[in-house]
Amino acid sequence: MRTSFGLVAALLAVACSASPGDSSEAPDAGSATDAGADAAPAPSFGAISGECGPLAAELDSPQPSERRSRFQLPGLPGADDVALLDDGTRTILDSENAGGSSRYSEAFAFELLSRCVDAELEATENQIEYDPDGDKTDFLIVTEGERIGVSVARVMSFPLEAPYPEDSATPLLSKKLEGIIESSANVVPEQAWRKQILGLVAYGDDHADAVDAALAELPTELLADTVIWTIVTDGDDSFIYCDGPCDQ
Repeated sequence: MRTSFGLVAALLAVACSASPGDSSEAPDAGSATDAGADAAPAPSFGAISGECGPLAAELDSPQPSERRSRFQLPGLPGADDVALLDDGTRTILDSENAGGSSRYSEAFAFELLSRCVDAELEATENQIEYDPDGDKTDFLIVTEGERIGVSVARVMSFPLEAPYPEDSATPLLSKKLEGIIESSANVVPEQAWRKQILGLVAYGDDHADAVDAALAELPTELLADTVIWTIVTDGDDSFIYCDGPCDQ
């Protein structure tokens, strides 16, 4: 189990703040639109803190935007835990992706979106069609009445505790952002999205800081109008990066 400097605070966090300067908090329940003030929060898997809430401003902006959240995880979900996850999260966990070993990072990126922006899963990676074929996005959501593409990347070193320098973040970001531009251009009209979120699932704060430094050096045309959402994981989170139990 990994212990981060934010572990104690994250264990107590059961809410998402709308922005870093917003003191209002909402329960970390199953969605961003809870039943009412007197309703008990629904149980959930792990706890989310940091930036969380509607994307209206980001969706309307022609500029790139950034968010950072934290996801405190209690370990690989077991059979009893799966019922606590959103239907879309379970669908992604049960689906084959188009190569790679990123099922858990994609699933828990969606889980955060389902709680923070009340996202609904519209299509998994292999259900999205392109003409011509090429780079793909990982899944398609609907939030606030808009289709949004979501591409996910893990920000990690190997071994996991090794430092993550900025010069590792730059090629990762460049590749993912180039893919976002291509997939946005080629998605079929019936599934076309308003814009894309790049979900960066980061092993620690140093990893997220390296991402921020690399983003500051990238050309604006590569960033386009993408929402860069960094998700720092805490707790027993190695399964996200090993895509299951780690043999280390």
